Amino acid sequence: MPWIPDRRDSAAVAAAFQSTAWQLRLLGREVPARVVLPVVAEQVRTLKEIALAGRNPDRALLRLAAHTAEFAGWMAQESGSEAAARFWTAEAGRLAARSGFTDLRGYSLVRRAELEMYAGRADAVIELCDAVYHHQCYGPRVRAFAAQRAAQGHAMRGDESASLRALDRARTLWVAQADEEPDGLLLGSAAIGDPAQLVSGWCWLDLGRPRNAVELLHTGLRSARTSQGRRMRALFGARAARALAVEGELHEAIQLGRRSLRSAEMTWSATAMTELHLLAGTLEQAPGHGPATELVHAIRSLSAHGAAPRVRAGGTTDSGEEQAG
Repeated sequence: MPWIPDRRDSAAVAAAFQSTAWQLRLLGREVPARVVLPVVAEQVRTLKEIALAGRNPDRALLRLAAHTAEFAGWMAQESGSEAAARFWTAEAGRLAARSGFTDLRGYSLVRRAELEMYAGRADAVIELCDAVYHHQCYGPRVRAFAAQRAAQGHAMRGDESASLRALDRARTLWVAQADEEPDGLLLGSAAIGDPAQLVSGWCWLDLGRPRNAVELLHTGLRSARTSQGRRMRALFGARAARALAVEGELHEAIQLGRRSLRSAEMTWSATAMTELHLLAGTLEQAPGHGPATELVHAIRSLSAHGAAPRVRAGGTTDSGEEQAG
């Protein structure tokens, strides 16, 4: 029989599980996602079982289960498993709906849009994010994230005016949200504050403005501390390095690319490795450049030893086929 907490102990049980959820998020910044994922997935199952064991569902525990499932989806994505990422993200939405956690239900759609973005499906990104942005039942933070992802979707399609309008909407919504202390139920990354500059820089590279991308990505990365935002530094650092390489600034691109690779080695981030492979493809267009060739070899070598980028992003699949956008 599943264990049912006494009502008098329910709040203490929820607080203990929430503390554990927050600690798992902190751990997820420091170690490979595949190390954390099994623990997180088991916590979702445990929370769900306890929450539904009684005559009436424990909404607090269901809410925490939903939030933990969303984190499991992210860890699955960072492990390189798109199927598992989609499963846990959908489970987060289902649990959020049962618990009445409206914002997380919306955020699960934003996370689905992010998975579509890495799969190269710009139209799906925009459709999902517009559905969230235009629903007033979701809070400003969730709608801001939706607007940012929509901006990235428009950038994938090369629509500069639509992308910039979405970024403006995101900025307005971000300042409208209430101040929140990072805890086990904060939606989005707590390793960095407002990601507007990073997202804007991401968009400018897809829009063919690498110089703009470099400036914004560099500025945005300053707020991602090495010890707290290692995955962010690996992902966005690799993208900034690619923008530099496109601009022909190979020395700076290689230096930043090496730092991003070191961060990726520590986290085995699939999304970062995907971006590093796109960097390698750009650097390969400079034949005979020794340092560029060495970095390309290091990137390919790391993937060969287990960090293969199964999650795709913006330009190519794992097999090198062109993607839409």
